[in-house]
Amino acid sequence: MLAMLLMGTVKYLIVSVIGVLLINFIRGILSTKLTVEINKRIRDENRASLLSLKGLLLRPTTSIIVFITGFILDKWSFFVLMLFLALTVAGVSLLLATKIKSTGKVVN
Repeated sequence: MLAMLLMGTVKYLIVSVIGVLLINFIRGILSTKLTVEINKRIRDENRASLLSLKGLLLRPTTSIIVFITGFILDKWSFFVLMLFLALTVAGVSLLLATKIKSTGKVVN
């Protein structure tokens, strides 16, 4: 746990702590929201398959993200990692906003 909090630097420990808490908070909310939406919208006979598929897709995705962040920390610094994550989140948000604007549909 201490290694995760330090994330490559002791100088900015508070940034590391806030980053870890924020990532886990967002991950918890998104996973829970996805599960609730699946439970509300999918018929009973297909629900277990979709929940299994959700787990099958999220675990490798998480592994890839952890690998990429570890690689960035190893080669560069925590600042570069946070910059990379911020640009990635901004890019995905921009793409989603553009899609919503073009289709006129709000994603639940």
